[in-house]
Amino acid sequence: MKIQYLVLLFFVLSGCMFSKKNEKYADFIQEIDLVGALKKQSPLKLSAIAQSVDYIPLETQNSHMINASLDVYENDDYLVISAFRQLYLFDRLSGKFVREIGHYGKDPGGYQRIAWQMPFQETGTLFTETWEPSTLAEYSLEGEILRKITIPVVGYTHFFSFKDKLIVYVQNIRGNEAHKLVVFNEDSIVKVYPNLSHFPQKKKIDCFQIIGGQGQFYQFKGKLNFFEKYTDTIFHVGDKNLEPRFAFKMGKYDPPYEKQQDCNHIRSSDQFMLIKDIYETDQFVCFTVGFRKKKFAGLYMKESRQAFLSDSKTYENDIDNFAPFTPIKVSKGKYMIGYIHAMELVDWFENHPEQIERLPKHLQEFRKIKEDDNPVIMIAKLKKI
Repeated sequence: MKIQYLVLLFFVLSGCMFSKKNEKYADFIQEIDLVGALKKQSPLKLSAIAQSVDYIPLETQNSHMINASLDVYENDDYLVISAFRQLYLFDRLSGKFVREIGHYGKDPGGYQRIAWQMPFQETGTLFTETWEPSTLAEYSLEGEILRKITIPVVGYTHFFSFKDKLIVYVQNIRGNEAHKLVVFNEDSIVKVYPNLSHFPQKKKIDCFQIIGGQGQFYQFKGKLNFFEKYTDTIFHVGDKNLEPRFAFKMGKYDPPYEKQQDCNHIRSSDQFMLIKDIYETDQFVCFTVGFRKKKFAGLYMKESRQAFLSDSKTYENDIDNFAPFTPIKVSKGKYMIGYIHAMELVDWFENHPEQIERLPKHLQEFRKIKEDDNPVIMIAKLKKI
């Protein structure tokens, strides 16, 4: 079992002895039972974790129409919208368009793609990948390039700026990658966390799951955490080692590590659970589970140590009795961020005419939205349970 191997390995590297009967086991790692949660799937209610929802319609203009798949970052003043070849700044309260950050193109000021994961909360700056090999450009919110950073390893997918250093995840594409995480500054490599999981390479590999990335970083209480697809453990990135904190119990749905090089499995993942979009607060861990060609919202309550799995990718919006809430991240431990496309809102009003008059006036105003308008950002303020 992968978790037992990882736990044992952690203690060996730390110079400690480990026993399955060790009572300290539960102190450093909690099990998130997805097998049990799958047996009792039911809608997750937003009111269980949130107290209110703000709805921010993004201004619609031909110059900044947002592509379908997007990510959202926020601070007290702005919303940053990251989509395919788009990096836009909007006002946090009104949704008014402010400016574009950088631009796609092969000219000297253009970027190749938006960085896989932007550490916006840590730095207040934004990152893109340039056309120069393994090079990032860091932008201010005014759109100025502050610096360019050369990544000292190849094959990285996700990165994070943490304190005065940067850390990158190196995907184990061929099964024999030596590094998992590499920490560096502008001068040199500071620390390497080795990759200890390997698999034999197939004689012929016709694709890799690079798009979308295999790794994820997130912060909780000033500490950096890391999770890798095709594994089952969330780690704290410690000064010396990766320290296990949570383990997903997936039973027969636990994906074999070597399956990440199997294209048929990637395209039709109906046998195994693939976990992504993990975030944490004092009260819970939230995540998304890809399973049987669908996505499901997941929730783990820390105090009760119970895991819950929705029957869809959304939370039932029982706070406002309005359109469902699709989470994409937790920000600052206070807010859960989501969005809904204009087309989905139009459909909701058409399919729920009996609920319209019971909505608050500010939500009834969304009846005016057009199918081709920009999305509406949804920010749920979390409860202090």
